[in-house]
Amino acid sequence: MKIRASLLFAICFAGLLSLVNAQQHATIEGNWKIEYKGEDRVQLNLDRTGDHNGFGIDPNELRGYSIHQSGTAHFEMDREAGTLSFEGNLKNGEGSGSFRFQPKDSFVSRMANLGYPSLQSEDLYEMAIVDVNTSFVDGLNRVGYSKLPIDNLMEMKIHGASADFIQKMQAEGYNHLTPDKLVEMRIHGVTPEFIQELKKRGYNNVSADKLVEMKIHGITPDWIDELNQGGYKTLSVDTLVEMKIHGISPDWISDLEKSGYSKLSTEELVNMKIHGVSPDFIHDMSDLGYKNISADNLVEMRIHGVSPDFVKQFKDLGYRDISADELVEMRIHGVSPDFVKQINDLGYHDVTIDELVDMKIHGVSPDFIKHANARIGNLSIKQLIDMKIHGYDE
Repeated sequence: MKIRASLLFAICFAGLLSLVNAQQHATIEGNWKIEYKGEDRVQLNLDRTGDHNGFGIDPNELRGYSIHQSGTAHFEMDREAGTLSFEGNLKNGEGSGSFRFQPKDSFVSRMANLGYPSLQSEDLYEMAIVDVNTSFVDGLNRVGYSKLPIDNLMEMKIHGASADFIQKMQAEGYNHLTPDKLVEMRIHGVTPEFIQELKKRGYNNVSADKLVEMKIHGITPDWIDELNQGGYKTLSVDTLVEMKIHGISPDWISDLEKSGYSKLSTEELVNMKIHGVSPDFIHDMSDLGYKNISADNLVEMRIHGVSPDFVKQFKDLGYRDISADELVEMRIHGVSPDFVKQINDLGYHDVTIDELVDMKIHGVSPDFIKHANARIGNLSIKQLIDMKIHGYDE
């Protein structure tokens, strides 16, 4: 009796296990659409309720498919994780229909041996789409990346973070990078060759984050070489990134040098670029008599809106020797050509820059002048300012 009971239990357990496996590895069905993108590429879209996958694929990977095919279609995408079978209609290689995904038990077994014993049908379906295979997973295991979340495996396969890539990065000193960081580096084009070129230029032990940042902002070894040739050597990575962000190029630096501004600090270059101090601005201001202005003064002029046109208008009003500092002060306090014209129209000519600034600071407006003169008589600029200082109102 005990033998019979044990045998019955074994049979029931095996049946239950088979049922569980069948549920875990059930087929998946949905709809497909294919579009021709060129001789070696088609776009395959797979849709199910609440789920969409779209990807480009070489037509040769679709067994039974032809880009010239029209009529009823039966073709397959055979991957180690399972087979996607497609049925439908095509016209000149484009069309739509329904698909069925059948997982492969042999893949499930091999993946279990590699440390992934609980794969579900959804996992297998996604792995088949991006072609996660046991060779890829075994390679990751060998370089220290075992038992990863399935999402990590998928992303690493999609972006080419393979065992070969990881080994080459480790050879450059980048050990223990997270799967997410490896994927990020692949997305932005951080390669072992890029790191080697940086090392040749003295950039050793650059962090993975900084390498990604350099790539994002387009810092190349050739660009670094051009800066070196222009006298900007051994700049920090942060400085290189800042210069790139603000569009500082070797050509722009060369143009500044031709305008008389050489050996500027990187901080001066950045400030000039941020505030629009261009070679054209320098040239225009030089033509108006503002030569050899310091980089800081040029920046300050741009910050406060001192333009060549602003200077020209004041020259036309007879103000031909205004200093750079005075121009900035005038802009800060709102001394405009229109304000000067209004003052002139009230009979006040040859008003000094200091007086104009003081008038603006203390609120001596054309209307105030009109009312004060109407009540008291013809007052001087100094008297008008004193009245405002001491609280005389209109």
